[in-house]
Amino acid sequence: IENWGTGDNFRIKITDNYGNFGYSQQLRIGNFNSATDLQVLSDIILLNNLYPSNGPFYEPEEIGSQSWSDGRLIELDLSNFSLDTLPASIGNLSMLQELELKFSSANSGWESEPDTSYLPEEFGNLTSLQELTITNSNLYYLPQSFSSLVYLQELDLSRNNFVEFPEQVLNLNYLQTLDLSYNDINSIPENIGDLTSLRYLYLNSNQITGGIPESIVNIYNLYTLNLDHNELTEMSENICDIEINNFYFDNNNLCVSSAPACMLSAFSSEYRQYCEDENSDQQFLRDIIEQNNLNYSDIFSIGSQEWSFGRLSSLILYN
Repeated sequence: IENWGTGDNFRIKITDNYGNFGYSQQLRIGNFNSATDLQVLSDIILLNNLYPSNGPFYEPEEIGSQSWSDGRLIELDLSNFSLDTLPASIGNLSMLQELELKFSSANSGWESEPDTSYLPEEFGNLTSLQELTITNSNLYYLPQSFSSLVYLQELDLSRNNFVEFPEQVLNLNYLQTLDLSYNDINSIPENIGDLTSLRYLYLNSNQITGGIPESIVNIYNLYTLNLDHNELTEMSENICDIEINNFYFDNNNLCVSSAPACMLSAFSSEYRQYCEDENSDQQFLRDIIEQNNLNYSDIFSIGSQEWSFGRLSSLILYN
């Protein structure tokens, strides 16, 4: 047997003892690695003791939702399988582009929730990965090798147990969507601005205190920023240097009167009312409404207003 052709789309020349020969159909390098991918799926089954209701074990091709191309596994969705551990061999899925582990214990009927609390160091070998979802598990840290997933574009690690912002994420230069909502994260790293390709950032429902680092202005194309339900107490004026189309900031420890002018739209009318204090500028607006019998239930909706460091700096009232 000898090779004929180079690279992908090659054929194999086969010669018998009498000198007769022929060529195989066109093959790709990837065709010879499908057995490795199937072995990884077998490892997942055995390591987590997965079995269907009508048989002893799943066959590798039967678990979850799978997509294959040229003999390689490129998409894998194992949502709602009770996975405790991912095997070290997971790193052999070198062509995998999408991996989804979206757990929902409320609908699974399991006796206990899944406990995928860590990823093996070999996870960083999934260098073709573009989309990764691991939600509603007990994940609380990422392996150092995670920073090798340089082509990752969408990352959803919501509803886990992160206390610190996973620093490995900051090396993912192509990342466009990052969802770390519903964790226990206590701060935003100073170099969050390194994620210059980011478009959607969800950090709502954490325990973030202090403020937003000034480096966030380096994320020029940020379209959505959700910081609802945290404990933030300050906001720098430089946040106004970037145009964020969807900005959410309700239920923090910062009221609208202390926020930069560009953030007014980030507060719902209910939250504005909730965090109102009786400073003189706000009372001035109430007096205008009451003495002129104006039909405004929200003092911040009258005219065109600009606020700076808790004080009304500009007010335009239209006829």
